[in-house]
Amino acid sequence: MRREEELSWRGLANGALMSTIWCVDEYLDDEMGEEGEPLEDDDAHLDRAGDADEVRKSRILVGILCVCILLMGFASVKLSARSPYMELSSGPAIPIGGQVTGGGAAASNGSSKAISFTTVDAQSLSWGSYLEKKYLEGDGANIVEAGPISSAVGDDAAAMAQAKQDAGLVALYMVRGKWDTRVDGVIVSQVVANGAAKGKLEVGDILLSIDGKSISSFDVLSSGVQASEGRSVRLIFSRGGQRMSASIAPTRLGGVGTPYKIGIAGSPRVVLASGTKLPSVPTGDVEGPSGGLMFTLAMIDAMSPGQLIPMPLAGTGTIDASGAVGPIGGIEYKVAGAKAGGAKVFFAPQLDAVDARGAARGGIQVVSVRDISTALLWLCSHGATDKICTDPGLIRNRAAQLASTNPPAR
Repeated sequence: MRREEELSWRGLANGALMSTIWCVDEYLDDEMGEEGEPLEDDDAHLDRAGDADEVRKSRILVGILCVCILLMGFASVKLSARSPYMELSSGPAIPIGGQVTGGGAAASNGSSKAISFTTVDAQSLSWGSYLEKKYLEGDGANIVEAGPISSAVGDDAAAMAQAKQDAGLVALYMVRGKWDTRVDGVIVSQVVANGAAKGKLEVGDILLSIDGKSISSFDVLSSGVQASEGRSVRLIFSRGGQRMSASIAPTRLGGVGTPYKIGIAGSPRVVLASGTKLPSVPTGDVEGPSGGLMFTLAMIDAMSPGQLIPMPLAGTGTIDASGAVGPIGGIEYKVAGAKAGGAKVFFAPQLDAVDARGAARGGIQVVSVRDISTALLWLCSHGATDKICTDPGLIRNRAAQLASTNPPAR
């Protein structure tokens, strides 16, 4: 929730509360003011009766005012609560060229710094801010439910980790033509609220061993959990580079007769067989999988001699380990961010390309991308000097092999 919006609606609630206290105080003053007054003659009594009638009317008005203010107070408290809606706007285009590490990336390969991935800024709204923007300002085009954002724009740290891993696998295969990899642990992508691992494991933890046995696949982890038959298992895992351990007693989450589980979801962590890391890029606190395509291109550029990015390039699109590029949400905001960042070309997933061109309005060239080969072949035909461009047929063949290969991450 934006801080200024939160303070605005909380201020209204506090003001209504103070006004209510004032009303009650005024009402009590009127009540106390009539006690202990001396008797008067008839004329004075009539005048007094008229005054009393006015006082009664005043009390009624004050009472109505107090009720209205009290209702406003309750309403403003509700309006300050977080709604299930978000306001979208274009985020920055984040440069990643020249920042790739691992996988044989080297500055001597001449990688370009002119490649960025785009983002969407999604701000939570209070109920008051939502109603104000939607109905009073009439500016509801940028407001969406929070639910679709999680899948469309992507706000998931685990999804970002998976996107980087898939990008590394694709880049590795396109440059080397083989999977020189092995599985080294399981990356936790979800911790179930009522599972045994709740409070002990966190999203992003890398599970390394169970009861002394190295976790070389998710099946090893699952088998170790089942073999426990409910007794505690000892897990060794890595969190933020620090080695840690936890004892967890698996439970039958589905009830009697169902398999034992510790209550997590995860995916294999794939590393190079030599023990070095897959190529990766720094992304700060940005989450979600939508930068996968651009990560892959930056990695290929860093791993292969020559320059792959011949112009300021930004883009978006998920990528899986088969090299396929998938659609994302908020394409119009990402195009705007790319233009603001100075990009001349914008790579968009094939299913989002029409909307991207509509948002660009001619201010930036939009290129439709179906898979990794589409992106590479376009760059190679538009001035790229990277070694991978010397044989377009090899690009097509490796992309086809990649699409038909069962990579170790799956």
